[in-house]
Amino acid sequence: MAEKEVKKVCSTSNKVQADMILDMLKQNQIAAYTVSKEAGEIMEICSSISFAGYDIFCAACDYDRAKELIDALNQNIQSNTTDGMTTYHFTKYTRVIAMILVLVIVAIVLAGIFF
Repeated sequence: MAEKEVKKVCSTSNKVQADMILDMLKQNQIAAYTVSKEAGEIMEICSSISFAGYDIFCAACDYDRAKELIDALNQNIQSNTTDGMTTYHFTKYTRVIAMILVLVIVAIVLAGIFF
C-alpha cells in the first residue's frame, strides 16, 4: 500500500473546534487527523486537555478542498494568520497555564521521591 503525503491544514487551540473540523471533513469524505502540538501530548495524557493546541492534517490531494471547507466553517471566528497557516485563538494564556501545570507536576513528583 502506497503512503499518502499529508499536509497541515490548520491549527486550533481548542479540542472542541478540532473535533468539529474533523467531523466536518469526514462528512465531506476527507480523511483527517489531529496531533497535539509541542508538549501537549503529555498534558493530554495527564489532564485530557492539550494546552498547546492541535494541528490538523489531511492528504495532500485533499488539501485545497479541506482548506476551503475549514475557512467557510470559521468565517466568524477571529483568526491570526502566520506563515500562511491560520491559528484560531480562544484563550490568551494557554502556554503559561501549561508551563505552570508542568512545573506543579514535576514538583509533586520530586517531592514524592525526596520526602
